[in-house]
Amino acid sequence: MVAGCSRSMIHSAEIKYVVEATKMVTSLSAALADIALPDTDGREVRLGSLWETGRAVLVFLRHYG
Repeated sequence: MVAGCSRSMIHSAEIKYVVEATKMVTSLSAALADIALPDTDGREVRLGSLWETGRAVLVFLRHYG
């Protein structure tokens, strides 16, 4: 436990952090949702469609070689 902090103070700070992180992810996903990029076959894919039903990981590669 952190000196001078009660368990409820730490729990409250953790909740605030989770809420703020959730807001950031929500606003970022909303900002990126309408962007369309080509998939590996060259077809346009709207980014928002990738996370409509679950989580998604985006990987950007440089130097396709």
